[in-house]
Amino acid sequence: MSLPFEIPQEVTPEYINALLQTISRLVDEVTAQKEEIVSLNEKVKELEERLNKNSSNSSKPPSSDGYNKPSKNRSLRGKSGKKPGGQKGHKGHGMVLPHEPDEIIEQIPPQCIGCENRGTCAGKCRETRYGIDLEVNVKVTQYNQMEFICPLSGQKITGEFDDGITGTHQYEKGVKTIVVLLYICGIVSHSRIAEMVSGMLGMNISTGTVSSIISKSGELARIPVEMIRLALKQQGLLHVDETGIRIDRSLNWLHVVCTELLTYLVPHKKRGQEGIAASEILEGYDGILVHDCWAPYFKLEDCLHAVCDAHFMRELIAVFENTGQRWAKDMIALLQVMYIDKENKKALGINALNDFEWGEYSRLYNKIIEDAKAENPIPEKVPGKRGRPKRGKTRALIDRLETHKASVCMFITDFNVPFTNNQAERDLRLSKVRMNVSGCFRTTLGAINYARLQSYLSTAKKNGASAYQAIQSLINGQGADTVFGCATAI
Repeated sequence: MSLPFEIPQEVTPEYINALLQTISRLVDEVTAQKEEIVSLNEKVKELEERLNKNSSNSSKPPSSDGYNKPSKNRSLRGKSGKKPGGQKGHKGHGMVLPHEPDEIIEQIPPQCIGCENRGTCAGKCRETRYGIDLEVNVKVTQYNQMEFICPLSGQKITGEFDDGITGTHQYEKGVKTIVVLLYICGIVSHSRIAEMVSGMLGMNISTGTVSSIISKSGELARIPVEMIRLALKQQGLLHVDETGIRIDRSLNWLHVVCTELLTYLVPHKKRGQEGIAASEILEGYDGILVHDCWAPYFKLEDCLHAVCDAHFMRELIAVFENTGQRWAKDMIALLQVMYIDKENKKALGINALNDFEWGEYSRLYNKIIEDAKAENPIPEKVPGKRGRPKRGKTRALIDRLETHKASVCMFITDFNVPFTNNQAERDLRLSKVRMNVSGCFRTTLGAINYARLQSYLSTAKKNGASAYQAIQSLINGQGADTVFGCATAI
């Protein structure tokens, strides 16, 4: 092997200095190469983890899996052992007739048609079947404003048009109800709504008219939704979350505050504390807040925090799949055992753990965290390199599990707290479908109207009202009565 320098016949001080400089340079090069190798290995690991992400081990939606769907047996729920379909003892709900038949048709045997003795034979109904159909009847009402000269006063008096009869032609409550129903429940675009309603009416309705109906309905929902906001401030437990939406080609955020019976949505430009405060519910709230462990929520200091353990479970699955570290699987098993124990106790009418049971769970939790920290030590600071050393995603997850232990375990220390934040995620899900259909909201007012209508309808449906009835009440100006009934029933 050739050396990077020549060996002279006589070793001089100049030669020794040159040799030392060469060695120093080579040491620096080796050190730089080692750092680069470490950096590249971390990058490769990060890219492999990103490549291995799917809907079962991250927060990515199932639609992002493409054709590479994760195997079905990887569900966090596990197998219940029950057969598919309705279970034994389940009360069925068959089709119920909405009212008495409008028409009765007797199915005469073919042999009796045209028979000269028909009508004299004694017959009976052997079996009855019902058909339920829908007819769309377009009703046009003409309003004539009448004018009279009063014989008593001699003055000219004129009748007043009903509310809503503001122009020569207008669509009335039934048409408006169908338009809003298609927009919110059907998640249909304005142009498709215009096409479908035009077909039902037998006349053209423009997309501008559709937009106007939706906008005015959103304004009608303003007071009912304000009642929902006030009712949420009184609840002892709230679910919160946020998702990205696009308004006028820029990224905004749709924030949700909800319970099992109430939904409140509000759009905002910011995701953090400004957006969280936009609901005007959470500042000063002193109940329990269930969220996905996003840091800005922890800045709300007046309330207790419970985090979504389904998020942690997916992250733990990713750690085990990418690194094979046993502690991650142990933590998954512990959380599952705690959840099953809680559900079994609730079924038996037990509402809390005793001190010994919680002590054992707490000890196991701490032991798993210590094992995880030992396997994932914080990297030592490189001399001369600025900033803190990167912990990596695995160590960051361990630190969050340790820091927020009380929030992670609150579902077992307080049986009223759910294991997941699925309630908030469900209430936001339709907005993602709305984005897939429309691409974006063209104006901020359009996003506000959507949030109001979705808040109102979601709350009404949670409390047993049908979507059609709820929207019909809103169009009739009775939306506040519907929401008031929901709020007082809580």
